[in-house]
Amino acid sequence: MIGRLHHIARVACAALAGAAALTALPAAAQDGALDGVAEEMAAQAQAIIAAAEGPNPIANLQGVNPPEVLRHGLDSVERTDWSYWPRSREGWPLGRMNARQRMAVQEMLTTLLSARGYLQVSAIMSLEPVLAAIETVGFMRGEEYYWLTIYGDPAADSAWGWSFEGHHISLNVTVTPEGISATPSFFGSNPMVIQTGSRAGFEALRYERMAGFALLDSLDEGQRAQAIISDAAPNDILSGSLNAPDPDAWKETLDEAGVAAADMSDAQRALLSDLIEQVLGRYRPEIANAARAAMELDSLSFAWMGPAEVGAPYYFRITGGDFVYEFDAAQDNGNHAHTVWRDKSDDFGATILARHYAGGGH
Repeated sequence: MIGRLHHIARVACAALAGAAALTALPAAAQDGALDGVAEEMAAQAQAIIAAAEGPNPIANLQGVNPPEVLRHGLDSVERTDWSYWPRSREGWPLGRMNARQRMAVQEMLTTLLSARGYLQVSAIMSLEPVLAAIETVGFMRGEEYYWLTIYGDPAADSAWGWSFEGHHISLNVTVTPEGISATPSFFGSNPMVIQTGSRAGFEALRYERMAGFALLDSLDEGQRAQAIISDAAPNDILSGSLNAPDPDAWKETLDEAGVAAADMSDAQRALLSDLIEQVLGRYRPEIANAARAAMELDSLSFAWMGPAEVGAPYYFRITGGDFVYEFDAAQDNGNHAHTVWRDKSDDFGATILARHYAGGGH
């Protein structure tokens, strides 16, 4: 217990320093920074389109037309048909690309993700062979089963989007001259911690988990009673797309229950800030800064469901304003994690697209 309290103190000090260092930029600076990211994304998407349209003997042998599977309209239903379980997608799979084309996809990911986020995506994908070795269900398993899709025409003055998706990864990006939306954004891990073999102890989402537990452990008895809103964890994230007949129902379900940031001590608010940084730190600083600037810490609440211990099914979340983050580790005896960042008003770029079209954009 003493060791855990020392760990919480260290995390709190680091979080306080990080919160001070990560003060959001002025709005004008954020807009300019996002313009640069949008330009990078458009240029890389155009390079991928050119690669898809070039000679591709592998695609010819496989009977696939890369330009046809890669590109869809911005208004296509496929754009919002997001998922995080193993199934085929509409798009161009890594398994049907040559090495140069796969390298271009990796470059595309770096236009969205920070170094840590990029490594997390790589780590999650690397778990597919582990799953293939330990399960007998028969799902498609492998790092070749991840799809890139481009929606619309990637250009500086137009609205367009792209996604990268496969098992336990769903990155959905909308780009307009008015801004960039990066939600819904899903990172999962199964196993959450590898239990056997040469990679035993490996954990792709370790720091998010640790930050959640550090915040819970810092709460006093009264705050803990507020934070724990259920003794049982849900079997999945509550804003997920699996078996969700109403795709918007989660906006009402995920209220601001839990302990409010406004009722936390400075050290606890620092721990909450650290948890948020674990989420936003997956993305390019320009994107993280814009998301942080749109957030008011005092409007956020932290809620927990299930036992408060590793090794049992549990769930925690942050909600407030439009921001939602969920971490669910309920499946496979608490060793299977689903995490998601969602925006109640701007998922799939709903807000920035409305502004774009209202201003006469195309």
